[in-house]
Amino acid sequence: MAARWGGRRPVAFFTWFVVTGHFLLAPGRLGHGLTFFQRLFPHLGFWPRLTLVWRQYHNFSQIFIDRLLIDTTHPPQFTSSGWHHLNHALQRGNGAVMIMSHAGNWEMAASFFKQRAPQTQLMLMMGRRATERLEAKQKQALAAQGVRIAAEGPDRSAAMAMIPAIRWLQAGGVVAMTGDTCRHPRQRSLAIPFLGKPAQFPAAPWALAMLSNTPVLFFFTNRHTNGSYHFSFHKPILVQPTHRHLRTNAMLTAAAQYVSCLEAHVRRHPDQWFHFEPIWDPPKGKHDDSE
Repeated sequence: MAARWGGRRPVAFFTWFVVTGHFLLAPGRLGHGLTFFQRLFPHLGFWPRLTLVWRQYHNFSQIFIDRLLIDTTHPPQFTSSGWHHLNHALQRGNGAVMIMSHAGNWEMAASFFKQRAPQTQLMLMMGRRATERLEAKQKQALAAQGVRIAAEGPDRSAAMAMIPAIRWLQAGGVVAMTGDTCRHPRQRSLAIPFLGKPAQFPAAPWALAMLSNTPVLFFFTNRHTNGSYHFSFHKPILVQPTHRHLRTNAMLTAAAQYVSCLEAHVRRHPDQWFHFEPIWDPPKGKHDDSE
């Protein structure tokens, strides 16, 4: 309500104090951020890394404000590139899997996607938390724009989650999934080197693309200092093992290409990396790193 009637400034004033409180009172997450920037920029000392964490936190608050403004009379503007990659992928007729990351804002990206390609059917597959309130409202707003939301909890099996996604792809739609976060411990993951150390990445996007024989596109978004956004698609790839026993290798190869692009994007926009959990800690669940 404050964003609708008062614009950005009153909301920014309030969120600055909230985010600063999290910065000062959450030493665990602050430590994760310092560790991440030490791996990203080994030459930086403590204070420059702490400055990056500070900017990371407050950039995240700006994105939160943009979420509130998206339905107002002055929504954030956007530019884009790489749409020909998406068009090429959809020409196959079986849809496409779109990999999103915590280097940007999935709500803004989904809204912009529907503005840019209103005829393309988009499904967002994401985690569901029992306590979510604001995110539930944001998902409802996206659903009103024609975005299909498939919110999955840890109690649902991977096979059950795949069925509606495969049907959506077979109908020529796009399924967007997070490529850099394992949502729950039982989720199958792949061990991929990230900034020089193995990290666990979800296997679901690559398994879905392989089972449905659909191309995968990497999708990244970043926010400019003027409040506008830019989002881009990378060239599509296929996950096509030559033999059944090589499925895991095919997924590892494809996922490694994504992680390489993720590293490059994060290096270009280090303070827009909004992954606040320890990415190098392996989940206590299923993971594949070899055949």
